[in-house]
Amino acid sequence: MRTHSTEKIMTTQLETTRQRVKRMVTRELAAFERRENEINAEERRERARALGLPLSLSERIRDDRRTGARSMHSSG
Repeated sequence: MRTHSTEKIMTTQLETTRQRVKRMVTRELAAFERRENEINAEERRERARALGLPLSLSERIRDDRRTGARSMHSSG
């Protein structure tokens, strides 16, 4: 026979587990979305390059930093 305090402890543990799982799922979903956005952005850049279209300034700077090249738009 369960007492009120035992049921309360079990309910609290269940809520704690739910909160922990919710945080884990939220964190993993955010990481997945970041990776997906990076892949999509890279695909857009590749298509733009293939079509000979100019990249936006921010993408040029990011690409220059990634490749170690110096952009005419960067200072110094």
